[in-house]
Parts: sequence; C-alpha cells; structure tokens
Amino acid sequence: MSSLHPVINDITNRIIERSRETREAYLNTIRANKPNGSARAKLTAGNQAHAYAGCAMKDRTAMMGAS
Repeated sequence: MSSLHPVINDITNRIIERSRETREAYLNTIRANKPNGSARAKLTAGNQAHAYAGCAMKDRTAMMGAS
C-alpha cells in the first residue's frame, strides 16, 4: 500500500482533529435517532420492490428475510 504525500497526510490529520467534537456530536445524533427494528417494515410493497431491484440476489434474499 502506498503512503500519502506528507502534505496531504498533514491536512487530513488536521481536518480529523478539527472536526472530532462536531463529528462525535453528529454520530451521537444519528445513533439516537436510529429506528428500532427493520426500516423495510415501514415501506410499502412497491417501495420494497424498488429497494430490492438494484441488489444482488444474495443481498435481496437476505433483505427479504430468507437465510
């Protein structure tokens, strides 16, 4: 694996450090608002069909509850 150019690495690290608190607050909000259970239970049949249509068969089968 190649390493980043030192300037890019420094900038990336500064961004990570500068946004640490606000990112953590954002992630806490996302976690707090996560719905209980499966979101697909709230979708109509038509919307479920659209959601499944773009998935690979393996993923589609898992989403529909089959093992």
